[in-house]
Amino acid sequence: MMRWACVFAVFILMTPISSVAASSTKGVISCSNSNLESLPSNWSLSDQSCLRVDLGVLSQGESLFFEISADSEIDILLFPSNTVSVYQNEQTYRMDSVWVSDSVFESFSGEGEWHWNVPNDRDPTRWYLVIDNLAHPQDSGEGAQGGQDSEITLDGGIISPEEFTLSDSIHRVSPGEYSVVHGPFSVDEGTFVEIHARTMAGEPDIFVMTESAFSFYSPSSDWSSSLRIVSADMLLVNSERYLPWEASDTDGEELVIVVDNRPGPGGGGAGTSHAAVTVTVTLTPVLSPTISSESDLDSVDVGQSVTLSASETPNQSDQIPSSGFSWDTDSDGVNDVNGVSTYL
Repeated sequence: MMRWACVFAVFILMTPISSVAASSTKGVISCSNSNLESLPSNWSLSDQSCLRVDLGVLSQGESLFFEISADSEIDILLFPSNTVSVYQNEQTYRMDSVWVSDSVFESFSGEGEWHWNVPNDRDPTRWYLVIDNLAHPQDSGEGAQGGQDSEITLDGGIISPEEFTLSDSIHRVSPGEYSVVHGPFSVDEGTFVEIHARTMAGEPDIFVMTESAFSFYSPSSDWSSSLRIVSADMLLVNSERYLPWEASDTDGEELVIVVDNRPGPGGGGAGTSHAAVTVTVTLTPVLSPTISSESDLDSVDVGQSVTLSASETPNQSDQIPSSGFSWDTDSDGVNDVNGVSTYL
């Protein structure tokens, strides 16, 4: 009898310890794995599962593009290597210190594209893009919660910028706010400013305006939408859009390009929901050599020295380097002088 009493006492003592240990155990998420080199690819992502794409070790200044298609709502998440374990250990990950909010899109479905720039605040780091089709205890109902399988197609890669690219990144803009895409910057009249937009969320507008107009726009005081350059408007941008705008009527002022998520103008976005849009701005500069002379070239005396200058050539975008000016002064097909000016 004494022996059974001892066994029963030991059992009573061990039971609460086991219960405490079980209740404190956290789940560990195990995702399917892929990598950047394997893209493009597609998956059937089952309910309550995830896909982790290794983007490799990336350095400051590098940019990546992503194109995705999903037939049901999923969450798109981005983590550096030092915090992806927070997500996979089912800890609270919905904060800027854990995920990279610029490349987070919750409850996403359909087709979309965005570009992401590696932050400048860290050394070369390994990064992971996660496609999430789970409900998490700490979600509090936010984001997609799974519930069904999702067919996913994903492509991505490192961007090699085109020449004369001024800006290429995603802009997250709250309702009633704006984000400067690029500026102030100068261009020659006749330069084509090419604006390529790809929207992941919202219906923002994209404006081009002179610096003086921006000085009224930025504090939103005494600003009239008529101050923007209407010929460069991209209103209600809710899909992929492209506009090649020929710079004109700038009065020599520098320009500013903004993503606008404020109400109006007529035909524009309402500015009532969060916007996420990638804007790429590239230039096709004017190439128009202009030669001038202090002397009147209509009447030149024999033996008179003449100075020719190409310094008035349109070159606001540095499209012609100083080494790009050369002169064939004797018409033999061979360049005789290099530089902006020559003497004859």
